[in-house]
Amino acid sequence: MISAKVLVGFPTTGHWSDQFGMAMCNMLTQTMRHEPQIEMAVLNHKTSMLWAARQHFGEMALKYNFTHLLFIDTDQSFPASVVARLLTHQRAIVACNIATKVDPPQETACLGLDENGKLIPCERNTGLERVWRVGTGIMLIKATVFHDLKKPWFPVQWLEDEQRWVGEDWGFCEKLEKAGIPIWVDHDTSALVGHWGNKMYSLPRYEEFRVENTQVIYEGRDAGLVDRREQ
Repeated sequence: MISAKVLVGFPTTGHWSDQFGMAMCNMLTQTMRHEPQIEMAVLNHKTSMLWAARQHFGEMALKYNFTHLLFIDTDQSFPASVVARLLTHQRAIVACNIATKVDPPQETACLGLDENGKLIPCERNTGLERVWRVGTGIMLIKATVFHDLKKPWFPVQWLEDEQRWVGEDWGFCEKLEKAGIPIWVDHDTSALVGHWGNKMYSLPRYEEFRVENTQVIYEGRDAGLVDRREQ
């Protein structure tokens, strides 16, 4: 069993979705019940500046000697076992492939850029996959990673050639790439995640796997369910 001290950090402008609140309660109670070797603390930072909040969470993770920092955004729903699932991979960075809140939903994880500058989608639907970029909506980070990166860890950047901004998640992934730190996506956990707006957004690539896993969640056994196929 993996022992860890995890800081769960979530930035907010002051409003949470009820789906997030219930998922957070279930995650905390079920992890304490089924994974007592995982110590957890929760930290909220109220701000409209996501990059500042994520920087703050990283600073707190180091200051109070947490082994890991888990980002979970307040418009997410997720399985109670999310902490155990992501920890079991024992990677420096492992995240979920979150759907964007547009129709049709787009993936936040990609393998790179093709010759036309378009994002290359993931190849797998299950297991672990190494990716080039991924959003930070649900991302587990080993705290030691921050020792290897120069501040700011989560920069917002202006792309002159494209005349547009890219968010702090993109900036963080670029820093990881330059530091030689691989980024992984857990597709099995991604299949159990929802992104809430005016409805729940999810990715079609996971539909069959989401159906397979639905009963496990509602039967309340999800907290102890950890995929170890990629060990």
